[in-house]
Amino acid sequence: MGAYLRARLGTVAVRFGFVTCLALSALGIFGLKQDFSHGPYVFLPYLKIHLAIANVFFLGWLMTVTLFTVVFYRRWTDPASRLMALVGILSWLLYPIFLIVALHANPMQAALLKDLKDPAFRAVLDSPTSSPILSPWLDSHRPSIWWPAALEWGLAWSIWLWHGVALIFLWGKMWSRAS
Repeated sequence: MGAYLRARLGTVAVRFGFVTCLALSALGIFGLKQDFSHGPYVFLPYLKIHLAIANVFFLGWLMTVTLFTVVFYRRWTDPASRLMALVGILSWLLYPIFLIVALHANPMQAALLKDLKDPAFRAVLDSPTSSPILSPWLDSHRPSIWWPAALEWGLAWSIWLWHGVALIFLWGKMWSRAS
């Protein structure tokens, strides 16, 4: 995409996209760490690292899609660029919704904050055997629809949509150059 666009902002977007891909790869590899090493699963340290890497991924993707959308918006007269700009705007608009929902207190967060004050519960979370103990707690406190997770999947689907339209865009440009 960056090679086709030949714009300075497109090059910056490609760099953000590269870092974003590295973060997504790290997220996947980190998630498999316990599977490969058969090491103990400790919830809180795992969650902190997972959230840090996920934040790099989602913020990197936000920057990538924002920069590419600006480049495509500047080429609004081209119908294919217009479609890319619209899909970028749609993908971008999910982020404020995600942040509002993620930052809004929900019953699970309130229960967790309350139970974290209990030293025995905190010790369970810090112990290497917290997974079997933590699962019933999560199951009893998780709402039927966990909106942050649902919106996280919405963001993931918007990423797939953007990439699909980007492939169609590049394919169309390739065919128009060939003819």
